[in-house]
Amino acid sequence: MNWQSLLNAKSCFGTAEDVKKIHQAGRQYDFSFNLNEALYWSSRAVSFYPGLKSSGSLETTEQLFKLGADPAYSDNFYRAVEDCGVGMGKLFARFGLPEYMISNQMQNAKKNNKALQYRQFREIYWEYGRYKVVDQTTLAETKTIDEDGSGGRLKVIFNFAAGRVSEVYEWYNKAHQPVVRDFSFDDYGKTAVENARKKLIELGGNPPDNPWVLSGKKISISPLKPD
Repeated sequence: MNWQSLLNAKSCFGTAEDVKKIHQAGRQYDFSFNLNEALYWSSRAVSFYPGLKSSGSLETTEQLFKLGADPAYSDNFYRAVEDCGVGMGKLFARFGLPEYMISNQMQNAKKNNKALQYRQFREIYWEYGRYKVVDQTTLAETKTIDEDGSGGRLKVIFNFAAGRVSEVYEWYNKAHQPVVRDFSFDDYGKTAVENARKKLIELGGNPPDNPWVLSGKKISISPLKPD
């Protein structure tokens, strides 16, 4: 058994620690792993013979993503949701699956009257697909008025470095100029700001940790008094 086969087997039946150790050991011998091949085995329901089957592993799939597996590779995302459900699909989305790959599957399921699949992809989209990490301190949330884009869309941009929120409404008809409104954190909903901060951290961002951001309140600085 070569290193790749060993990684595939442990991705399917092993633990995250197994996957990590095999990857480290193989790299010491300059072995070039195909992490996307291993991802196939970790995120699918497979059956080799009665008594030896796997329903997918969130643990090893997450480890493969940490090592560099591509969540957008081939049809792994669609098959992972089909075989293993929403939890596996959310893991793909959390590690950088492009928004369009989620929304396309959602629309396809709706057109083909696959109600369960539609609800699964919609749940993944609502929790992850509509968010984009712009940089370490900025999160963009896109709210599509209609799923096909015909109603335009609202982008909400949370800038934690500046302590501001921008709402940008983009019309479906490109002839119209976008409508932009800016708010300070103090003027915006506290719950929305705190939820955005949590989501930015979950997706790998690093917003400033200070009382202003956490509470949604402005920092009050007293002017210097003359001696």
